[in-house]
Amino acid sequence: MEACRITWENRYCDGLSDLIPGLVGQMTVAIDIGIFNYGQVLARAFGLPFVIPRKDLPAFYQLELPDSPGIEDYEPPPGFTSTYRGMWLDNPVAWTWPLEVALRVLAKATDCPPSILRRRAGELMRRDGGRRLFGPEPVNAQHDRLTRLELKLLFRRLEVVAAFRAAREVAAEFAAAGRFDWSYIELVAFRTGAASLGLTSFFPTPRPAEIVRPAIAKLKRSGEIEAWLNDDETQPTWPSAPGRVILASVYTFERTSVRETYVEEGTMLHVAGSLNGPNLSAALCNLPRSVALNSIYSTYRGISPAGITFLDDGVSASVPDNAIAFCPNLAATLGLNAKPEDPWTYYNDRQEPLVQTIWWRDGGLKRIDIDRSISGSGFVVSVAAELWPNIESLIETGRTIQLWRSHTSNGETTKAPFPNGRVIVLTEQ
Repeated sequence: MEACRITWENRYCDGLSDLIPGLVGQMTVAIDIGIFNYGQVLARAFGLPFVIPRKDLPAFYQLELPDSPGIEDYEPPPGFTSTYRGMWLDNPVAWTWPLEVALRVLAKATDCPPSILRRRAGELMRRDGGRRLFGPEPVNAQHDRLTRLELKLLFRRLEVVAAFRAAREVAAEFAAAGRFDWSYIELVAFRTGAASLGLTSFFPTPRPAEIVRPAIAKLKRSGEIEAWLNDDETQPTWPSAPGRVILASVYTFERTSVRETYVEEGTMLHVAGSLNGPNLSAALCNLPRSVALNSIYSTYRGISPAGITFLDDGVSASVPDNAIAFCPNLAATLGLNAKPEDPWTYYNDRQEPLVQTIWWRDGGLKRIDIDRSISGSGFVVSVAAELWPNIESLIETGRTIQLWRSHTSNGETTKAPFPNGRVIVLTEQ
């Protein structure tokens, strides 16, 4: 899947384009709806045929299966957390717990009940290796390898990857049998881990000068840590840039030592009050949401009161975590348009860039327990000063800064005594 995405985004590079015909031929026989999707658009771009070999649906779909209690429950395994996979269960249907939304969409595309699709996905996961492929032992082996390489990465759940791979194969079986509604292809791909074709990889920029890196000292004593967590005097300022108005900013900064981690997260939004949430990610979920496919599509009506939208990154990592962007409905109201190759910038009729969303990263990639420097990442949405009066009349006029701080020592997390972070309402405009 990653190879297909690299091929698609670099399809016109010298040398690679000569290999496209052979690669397209290989994609026609891959039993994966995501690869089918890449193959058909590559074939269209280069004027090549793309014919999937016709196959009947497997005999599995002709079986009369007994009722299975709990077939509609998609609960993760007991003990599941953001860092621990939870208890291992030998039931293949239980392995498909990440597929609730994916199977609901796939049922519409195939006209097959979700319960049948779920059983088939579980059977494919069992065929592919089951515990040997994504059970506790391979998960621990993967974690040990990343640790030896001194890589500090998000926990990758092999079971989730296997589940979405199985769902894409189920969809491919229906496609090969001529029983798949291709109008659902983008949505099926989005919900099963295949990145959108229309959205090119989003690359970070260096941290903008107007975004100030917080001073997270090398705190060692418990009194110093407590004072940092309880700090209610630091007064961050709303960022400014020449010729532009900062509509919104979100960020995360972190300092990690051998056993200690210090994190500061923050939002700077045009909202009248704070967003409920114990951390940045939970707070952003209160904003109107959009999805990033071949463009940014709102899943809500009207204009976001804050002028921005929170991007649902799905499972394909088309956009980074905690991503925000300019409200597409607000852009339409203002008569602005984004180019297909750059959904993060909006232009007027004279093709002048008036709105821009950037993803920045500061401090490079961290290695586990070694790099003690402060690293950060975040998003900034800015608009041209000339456009601001038109926007200001359509969104909230308030400005609120919200800060979250936390400290982790030997796996135990201590948070500041502010349930929704520390809230600073700015009164000066």
